[in-house]
Amino acid sequence: ALALAARKADGVMVTDMPLASIGALIDRLRGELETAGRGHERFRISNWFVWNVQESREAAWALARRQLGFRLYYIRDVAASIGISDAEARELEARQPEMVRAIFEGKEPWSPPAPVADRLIEHLTLTADRRALSTCVERLLAFERLGVTEIALAPHGDPAAAITLIGDAVIPHLQRAADS
Repeated sequence: ALALAARKADGVMVTDMPLASIGALIDRLRGELETAGRGHERFRISNWFVWNVQESREAAWALARRQLGFRLYYIRDVAASIGISDAEARELEARQPEMVRAIFEGKEPWSPPAPVADRLIEHLTLTADRRALSTCVERLLAFERLGVTEIALAPHGDPAAAITLIGDAVIPHLQRAADS
């Protein structure tokens, strides 16, 4: 798919691609662009990523834990880069459909052991309380440094509050970083 995108598309969009994996993907994509005789300067690379900043850390992590099934579609591809063992990745992959189904049925989904869930949340989402907002902003800047040209943030919780927070606190910080 990356080779085809490099030959024909204006860009690609990935979803939930962690910092630990996106650099290698971008390097591969740039190699494909070079092979196709195209420069990478105008090629767009977007990462669709969960924005889950809540009033408290507990609320943010509970929401992220409940929604983990949606982050696992290609867990085996990124597991090693985020410290998830192959056995853990296989179990997550096998349990992912039931986790998603539980959400749609209004049930509490299965959750992996806390250390595994925490690692997934840390790498596959932007989850924090308002006091740790700067860590989310730094991760957004790290994506940019690796070559991501666009981020599509998917707000969890109260979308209106998330959009206000992004507009009031995140965008100005990112604009200052771009100007410096």
